[in-house]
Amino acid sequence: MRRLLPLAVMAALAAWSPLKAQEPWDASFRLSAGSFAGARDAGLGQDSLLGLSVEGAYPILRGGDLVLEAGYRMTPKARMETLGFAIEERTDGYLAGAAYRHRFGPGRLEGLYVQAGVQVSRLQSQRTTTELAAGSRTRDEGAAITTVGPVVAAGFRFNDILSVQGSAYRVKAEDPKGLGKTGTVLEVGLGIHL
Repeated sequence: MRRLLPLAVMAALAAWSPLKAQEPWDASFRLSAGSFAGARDAGLGQDSLLGLSVEGAYPILRGGDLVLEAGYRMTPKARMETLGFAIEERTDGYLAGAAYRHRFGPGRLEGLYVQAGVQVSRLQSQRTTTELAAGSRTRDEGAAITTVGPVVAAGFRFNDILSVQGSAYRVKAEDPKGLGKTGTVLEVGLGIHL
């Protein structure tokens, strides 16, 4: 059930988002992949972060939008075997944010935008240890850590359907032993606009 929660949240947000014909909202989904340096050494999974977000942009100024985003992020499992045990580590969680987006006007820079704002993320790590000979399995979870911090991004809107965006923000997570890792995530996302 817990694995289906991110999909249910995304579906609810998509259904709630106003259609472009009814309102000036520009709604989109974003698939992203990024780097979370040091996550593997900290026992949080691989040094990468994969994600899915729902985003809505509402024009508030000429060339400027208020952008609201909600999404799910996860590190792929890192697996290692040692002395008869297999250990799998991963981290996942949610994020939400608000930002101001400045769109560059007609001309050579049309389609280019920059944005800055604040983001809240909540990540939790899991470690599953399997005794290979007996097949017994134990699962430990770290504390769910909430981080509030700035987010900056730059992107390019190719047409009414596709855009690409690069983002940078900070997150923090703890392994099941309580050891924390704070790092800057650099990610690239493909936006699919509705």
